[in-house]
Amino acid sequence: MSVDAMKRRCAVSGCETAPKRGHLMCLAHWRRVPRAEQAEVNDSWRAFMKGAGQEGSRERLARYRAAAKAATDAVMEKPEGGRP
Repeated sequence: MSVDAMKRRCAVSGCETAPKRGHLMCLAHWRRVPRAEQAEVNDSWRAFMKGAGQEGSRERLARYRAAAKAATDAVMEKPEGGRP
């Protein structure tokens, strides 16, 4: 395992799995996030990266952080198992 992979951790509290580069969380946890929330995480991240350093980037970052928190909260609230 590379040093970079050792630093990355799944965004879900207590998970020690290193997600792939550029991913918010490990695949097992990502699959437990509702599709609408997955889309918001992806859309908000792309919007932030597209406009990084430009006017409004703080708002785009706040949108991404809110989406990421909603996704991790959804995983913590959902019992083990796939989608409902």
